[in-house]
Amino acid sequence: MRESKNAVWGSFLILVGVLLPLERSGWLHVPHGSAWPLILFAFAADSAIDRRITRAIVLTLLGAIALCASFSWLGLSYTHSWPLLLVAAGIAIVINALTGGPRRRGTREVSQ
Repeated sequence: MRESKNAVWGSFLILVGVLLPLERSGWLHVPHGSAWPLILFAFAADSAIDRRITRAIVLTLLGAIALCASFSWLGLSYTHSWPLLLVAAGIAIVINALTGGPRRRGTREVSQ
């Protein structure tokens, strides 16, 4: 499990390390401050490896919303996309309700 998490974070660093020089040299145009949602995708992948599916889904949705708002895709902006955050929170609540809630590490069910 730890090796998988290290692979996710290592891949993320490689991606950032490749994209930054491309952006600095002018080969790739990324508006200032618009690529930060990629961090949410890295956290989502990390959560998926830990089998925290609800957290992974919510972080992916938040990352997608933030990325769309950063680049003005689908007509979204930060001032107009905040209701989608409520949708993401609602999805998290529904998934937790359907799957039995979040599982905490180190807790065990006691059978009687």
